[in-house]
Amino acid sequence: MSQQQHILYLSDHYLAFSDVSKGGLDLRFSMTLEEFEVEEKLKDFLNSDTFGNTSVLIDVMGAETKQEHLPHVTGKDRELLLARKTRSMFPAADLVWNQHIKREKTGRKDDVFLLIGITFPPAVKHVLEVFESSKHKVKGIYSVTALQQDLSKALPPCSQSLIISRVLENSKKTKSFRQSFFRNGKLVISRVNNISGAYTDSNEYDQLFDEIERTYQFLQSAKQMEAGSTLKVISLLSEKETKLLFNHKPHYDIDFGYASFGELAEKLDLRLSKPCTSLPEILGNMALAKRIEPHFKPSKLCETHRIDTTKKSLMYGSVFMLLMSVIFSGWLWYDAKLIKSGFDELELSVSNIEERINLLAERVPETDVLPTAMKQSIELFDVIESRSYKPARVLDVISRAYEGFQDLDLTTIVWSVATEQTDGEESNEFFVEKLKTPKKIVITIRPDRTLNTRVVLQRINDFSASLLSQPDIKSVDQDKSAIDIRSSAQLAETFGRERSSLEKAAEFTLIITL
Repeated sequence: MSQQQHILYLSDHYLAFSDVSKGGLDLRFSMTLEEFEVEEKLKDFLNSDTFGNTSVLIDVMGAETKQEHLPHVTGKDRELLLARKTRSMFPAADLVWNQHIKREKTGRKDDVFLLIGITFPPAVKHVLEVFESSKHKVKGIYSVTALQQDLSKALPPCSQSLIISRVLENSKKTKSFRQSFFRNGKLVISRVNNISGAYTDSNEYDQLFDEIERTYQFLQSAKQMEAGSTLKVISLLSEKETKLLFNHKPHYDIDFGYASFGELAEKLDLRLSKPCTSLPEILGNMALAKRIEPHFKPSKLCETHRIDTTKKSLMYGSVFMLLMSVIFSGWLWYDAKLIKSGFDELELSVSNIEERINLLAERVPETDVLPTAMKQSIELFDVIESRSYKPARVLDVISRAYEGFQDLDLTTIVWSVATEQTDGEESNEFFVEKLKTPKKIVITIRPDRTLNTRVVLQRINDFSASLLSQPDIKSVDQDKSAIDIRSSAQLAETFGRERSSLEKAAEFTLIITL
C-alpha cells in the first residue's frame, strides 16, 4: 500500500502543509513565518500524526535565475566548468541547479545553460531544520522557478513573454509577485517583487504595474528583447487581480493576456476535481502527477526518506526472491513428479518383461545335450561354413583367374558331387569327414576359331596356371578334349587337317579341385 503524499510550500513569509489526493491539494496546516514560536508549533504539528513522504516546494526571493553561455565540453570537464561557474555566480547559495537548454548553431557553438541558485532566508532554514530533527521523510526539494520551465507547453506560443504570478503569503504587511521572462519558450529570468506598506488594492497594482514597466526597461537595456518588439504580459492571477492590473495604461509596447488556472490545469493534463487558486498549487500538482524528479536532495534533509526507500527496496527484493524460490521449488516439485511418473511407468514395463521372460522360461522344454554332441555340432557348423563353396564364391574365384583370357569362352560351369563307395555300399566315414572332401568344379572351354592349334594349347595352359594361382584352388586337371593339352603330350600332324574339316570348334574340359 502506497503512503500518503504531502507537499510543504515555503516562501519567505509563509508555510503551507497539504495532503495530496487525486483531486488536488487539501490544506492541512499553515502559518506565517513571522509568528512567535514557529518552530514549536511546527514540531507539535509534525508530532500530532504519522505522515508519509513529503515534497518541499520552494518559492523564495533568494532564487536567482540566469542563462549562461559556456564553451562546449563534455564529461568531467563540463561538470568542473559548471561547478566553477555556479560558485562564482552564486557564492552564498544554499542550493544550485542547472539545466542544458540548447547548443548554439553559429559562432563558437557554445552550450546554453539555465542556472538557478537559491539562498534560504533564516526563517526557511529553521523550518527545514525542524524537518531534519523530526526524522520526517522528505523526498526532495522542488524549485518553483525550475518548474515554470514546463509552463510554456500550456501557454499560447509567443516569442517573448512575461508571466505574472502570486507568491503565497498570509501577511497584511507584505505581498509578493513573481515575474518570469520567457524567450522562445525557455525561461531566461525570474524574480520576486515585494510590495509593502499601507495601500489600497488599486495602489497595490499601481506598484505591480510599475515593476512590470521597470522589468521591460531592464530587458531592453540588457538586450534580452528584440528592439521595438512587443512584450506579451500573461497574468496568472485571479480574475479580480487581473482586472485591477489591466486597468492600467502602459507607457511602453506591452500587450496583456490572461490564462485561467482551470484552463492551465487542463492543458497540463492534471485532471483535478478541485479548482486551483494559485500558480504554486498548479506546479505542486504537476510535479507529483508527472513524477518529476526533485531538483535538490540535500543529504541531511532526505536521509530518513533514503533509508526508508532502501529498506523497502530490500524488503521488495526479499519478497521477490522468496516468490522466485517458491516458483522454482514448485517447478522442481512438478519436474520431480513427472520424473517419478516416468520411473513408475518404466518400472511397470520392466516388471511386465520379467513376467514374460519367466513365462517363456517355464514353457521352454528342457533338453539335455551331451557335451560330445554339442562339440560335434559346433565343428559341423564350422566345416559347413568353411567348405561351402556357393555360386557367388566360386564365380568370384574363376572371374579373378579369367582376367586377360577373353579369347576363351567358358561355356559351362558345373558343380560335381564326388562320392566314394566300396562294393556298392556307402562309406561309413564320419559325416564331418565327408564334408571335408574336396569339391570339384567342371569348366567347359571353347577357344576362339581364329586361333591356331599351338596358340590354343598355350592359352589353355596359361588359363590353367592362372586358376592354380588362386588360393582356394588345389588342382586343375583335364578331363577330355579334342587335344591333349598336358605338357607331356605331342601334337599330331593330322590335327590341323582334321580340325579344318570339323564343323564344331574343339572344346576343353577342366576339372578344378577346391
